[in-house]
Amino acid sequence: MLRAFKFPIVRSLFFCFLIMLYLVTNHLTVLAFFVIGGGYSLIESIMRKKNLDVATGKIWIDLGGVLIIFVTLAFVLLDTSQ
Repeated sequence: MLRAFKFPIVRSLFFCFLIMLYLVTNHLTVLAFFVIGGGYSLIESIMRKKNLDVATGKIWIDLGGVLIIFVTLAFVLLDTSQ
């Protein structure tokens, strides 16, 4: 199970799932967003520093996490603008 977290797209999916869960249940506050985002950033920097990322060679899997994060950001911005 934890081996899957070596893939950047799995970490991005987990992060976006948490953000969307908080957004749907109306528990997404500024503090919660920054704590989850800070934790994600810390984990990403540790994984890159220790060279633990696994590259698959497929662009959609290796860089797909960035697209998922942008889509989640768009949902958050659209929801908070209402």
